[in-house]
Amino acid sequence: MKRLTFFFIFLSLSLATAAMAGEPTPAQLAELDKLGAACKANSTTLEACLDALRLATAKPEAAAAPAPMATYTVDVRCRFTAEELKREFDWVNDNITPEHFPIPSGCRDGKAEVAVFHFNRPISSDGAVSEMDKAGYRPATLPELRALAKAQPELQRESAIIALGSRWRDPGGDLNVPFLYERDGERSLYLYWFAYDWDGYYRFLAVRK
Repeated sequence: MKRLTFFFIFLSLSLATAAMAGEPTPAQLAELDKLGAACKANSTTLEACLDALRLATAKPEAAAAPAPMATYTVDVRCRFTAEELKREFDWVNDNITPEHFPIPSGCRDGKAEVAVFHFNRPISSDGAVSEMDKAGYRPATLPELRALAKAQPELQRESAIIALGSRWRDPGGDLNVPFLYERDGERSLYLYWFAYDWDGYYRFLAVRK
């Protein structure tokens, strides 16, 4: 009799807790079955069963949105020429031209705040865009990347910085994105594949939406 009473108390509390927590997941239901069997056998105390029940039906905490590692105020200029880029960098990929990278939609000349994200783990381009979106940012474009290089010329010596918001499809069909980099002491403006899986070394430039 004691076992039956104990079990029905547990079952009532299980249903009430699951209802408050929302629709129980299959994993929660399986866990409740295990807990019910244990409590029915009276192999543990009521308090221990209730603690386990709360854990089984608890809603998982939402992952915190990533935060930028630093923000900078820059002066954006939407138009550029190949000659200007050659004066601003020691080396520039020949395919970074106004024809391949026209003025981005919505680009405006003037002051803007940009943010650098560093996920410190391997991540795809789509994954980086998604993580920045969670934090309320969009990927930066080439004019914003260029503006950062002018405002913080030594920053690219610490790590490559990628602008996923500007993309050019090469003759082979691959999407390419611009990024700041240092190689052999030279400040360079490179292109690389959007489809690349970036390792934890790379950083990403973004702008708040």
